[in-house]
Amino acid sequence: MVKAGSLLLAGAALALAQDGVVRSAGLPIPGATVTATAGTQKFSALTDEDGRYHFKILPPGPWTIEVDSFGFVPAKKQVVISATPSVETFALELRPKPATPPPPFAGRRPNGGFQSVTLNQSA
Repeated sequence: MVKAGSLLLAGAALALAQDGVVRSAGLPIPGATVTATAGTQKFSALTDEDGRYHFKILPPGPWTIEVDSFGFVPAKKQVVISATPSVETFALELRPKPATPPPPFAGRRPNGGFQSVTLNQSA
């Protein structure tokens, strides 16, 4: 007979922590969403004011860690969670500014190409 407490401890022994830090140009990125995915398992965390995140429980094996933050290009890494602790570092790059569309009247007249003509009638 197996006690419930034994199962809990056995399950806890199979889960490990994973830590990391998210920066851009050497500065921490607070509030970034960090997602760990392995098959159908998915966990999310937010970075703190120092750009650090922590997953308390991830089963060992290969995981994809993805970082997303407004204004930055998303970053992704493949990591292997094992008994040896590791700290992953992500260096985000600013999202490029979108191409600026031409001004609304570039190359054409503001009135749609028509010339304004005033007619005077005399009787």
